[in-house]
Amino acid sequence: MTTYVENETIYYRFIHDKIFHFVVSSYLYNSNKQRDFNELNSHLRENRDKQSYWSDVIEFWGEFLSDKVTGKGNMLERYKDFILSAGAFDANILKNRLHSQWRRLCDRVPSVTDLEFNDRLLILIVEDNIDP
Repeated sequence: MTTYVENETIYYRFIHDKIFHFVVSSYLYNSNKQRDFNELNSHLRENRDKQSYWSDVIEFWGEFLSDKVTGKGNMLERYKDFILSAGAFDANILKNRLHSQWRRLCDRVPSVTDLEFNDRLLILIVEDNIDP
């Protein structure tokens, strides 16, 4: 871990961004709150690339959530809300990271398969003019 000081405030940073993104997603998951991605993104420093930063964080965060899904129930609904919010935030993250994560969950726990939800995901991808 490295440190740097900006305006008398000490910041900590990991040398490897993936590790940092994992720690951020772990913190967000463990905070056990539904977060607004646009608000979270507003806290990033201006020179951070939204796509590269959030792709990893959201994918890790989604993995934490999907691992807890064992069938229909509150955790499944929390995970679905998470996917829809992330897709509305950035459809590329939905297309490139979360859609395959959702499909893996459906393969692992067939009882969670939801055709109406699948349609909603595809609409988010198509509305943003992204190939599914």
